[in-house]
Amino acid sequence: MKQILLILSLFLLGCSSKDASHLPSLFELPGAIIGTTIENATYNAKRERVQQYEPLYIDPVVVGIMIRGI
Repeated sequence: MKQILLILSLFLLGCSSKDASHLPSLFELPGAIIGTTIENATYNAKRERVQQYEPLYIDPVVVGIMIRGI
């Protein structure tokens, strides 16, 4: 079983390239996972702040849109 996984992983290593791709190489995968996790955490924190301010400012925004006719 270990031999099959080793052969399969070596085969997949040969399939990755440095060209533009959505999938990182197997060696870059841990760093990509950590980077994505940090990006998602910062995005979610920013999203929560926006959701807190939204109820406070939605009425003036709607009135401004209605006045300008946009």
